Amino acid sequence: MKVVTLRNEFHGLEVKLRPRSNGTISAATHRRARRALCPHKGCRCLSSPASGEGVLLLLSARPIYDGQSSHVVAYRLGEEGER
Repeated sequence: MKVVTLRNEFHGLEVKLRPRSNGTISAATHRRARRALCPHKGCRCLSSPASGEGVLLLLSARPIYDGQSSHVVAYRLGEEGER
């Protein structure tokens, strides 16, 4: 799968992700991407649609749970491609 660029228009930050061939990213990559898009503690920009489509794509990623518990092991990104 190609590289996906996610942008936070509010802070002017971006992060590039290379999802797995099945369109997923690991839970750890999801956390790192969130921190890269908004490194400010207490900031609410990631909950605002004004931050841009890249933030919305990351936040709308569907969680994938392991079969034994409610632990999230990965996230499935949308099908829209680069943002």
